[in-house]
Amino acid sequence: AQCAGKQCGPDGCGGQCGACAEGSHCEAGGCVVDPVADCSPTGGVANLRACEEGVVDVTITGATVTYVFDLGYFIQDGTGAVQVFVGDVWPYDAPGLGDVIDLHVTEYGNYKNQQEIMASDPPVKTGDGVVADLKLDISGGVVPDESIESRVIQCTGLEVETLAGTDATVAYGG
Repeated sequence: AQCAGKQCGPDGCGGQCGACAEGSHCEAGGCVVDPVADCSPTGGVANLRACEEGVVDVTITGATVTYVFDLGYFIQDGTGAVQVFVGDVWPYDAPGLGDVIDLHVTEYGNYKNQQEIMASDPPVKTGDGVVADLKLDISGGVVPDESIESRVIQCTGLEVETLAGTDATVAYGG
């Protein structure tokens, strides 16, 4: 069976690597929460993605910080992932990698064809998480698309096309 890095889906031997809980489905070997129908004041990343772009009043709860960079950071929970834009001058201390946070979002939008949080209050740390537990293995040929935008991924068999510092453009046959 080939289930390393998979939560669900076929195991390559006619069986399954696992099943997703009710209210979620299998995508690219990972369980993804079914889309949220409407924008609610509190919930996960999927709840925010159900909101209209612009000014919002939404609190994302229990998201893990998966990457921090000079202009912001990424968060991910069991419902999805999103970038938090902060800007050149941070109005608060940067959260740490693996911090579990609640985040009050005040503006949500699109920048360079990527949905992101454009404005928010400082994050409130509520715990510690493990970023590695959130990785989606796309080594099996899963082509990245909007459904996994901003997610933490891992992949083997990559060909590095360009490398600039810690950023790389890669190809892996898809």
